[in-house]
Amino acid sequence: MVKTKTKSKKRRTYTTDKHNSKTRIDTINKVNPFDLHVNRLKHDVLGKRRNYEKGGQPLKSRSRGIEKRKRTLLKELNSVFKQNTFIDHRLGENDPTLTNDEKFMQRLIAERTKTRPGKESRYNLNDEEDLTHYGQSLSKSDELNQKPIIDEYDDDDDNNLNKGRLNSEHFFGGFKSSNDQHKPQTKQEWIDNMIKSTKLDKYERQRENEKLYDMTQTLDEQWKALSTLM
Repeated sequence: MVKTKTKSKKRRTYTTDKHNSKTRIDTINKVNPFDLHVNRLKHDVLGKRRNYEKGGQPLKSRSRGIEKRKRTLLKELNSVFKQNTFIDHRLGENDPTLTNDEKFMQRLIAERTKTRPGKESRYNLNDEEDLTHYGQSLSKSDELNQKPIIDEYDDDDDNNLNKGRLNSEHFFGGFKSSNDQHKPQTKQEWIDNMIKSTKLDKYERQRENEKLYDMTQTLDEQWKALSTLM
């Protein structure tokens, strides 16, 4: 008899617990009718849906709006008088879908486009950085755009004199001409021949410099034409 009583008590407690849990869930899901806003019709219209009669839940929508304002407007209000706010403007930092490699590639592309080279170094295959002085590149050859200046008293010009003539005119050998060595040559004649030969060498060097200048000008024009086509 004792065993049956204990079993019946257990069954009763289990069923009561079940019933209590169901009632709790029903009370939670149940909506207070005073919290509802009902739209009533003055006249019934045949064939018209009455979904708008359900109305809305103003308290829930109000609480939802308050939470939304706390997430957005409250943060802005707290940071109105703060001047030391840190805003991260790095590329791709605010995009959670990008990986670290993609962010790095975006920043590298932006840096390359920012420091885009000009026409003079567009076809330069070297990736080294150009040295600048007062914002101007030192690699620019401005000397090619100007006509070369010839120095009358250049040391290199003295070295480029006719070596054969100097070898043949050591010391007193200059008083004799190369064509006719037996015929004596006066000092004045020797000086005149020396002046003529130096002038001729100078004129030849000047002609070579002018040719080089003309070649550089034509090459520059051809390069400009090619760069516009490409």
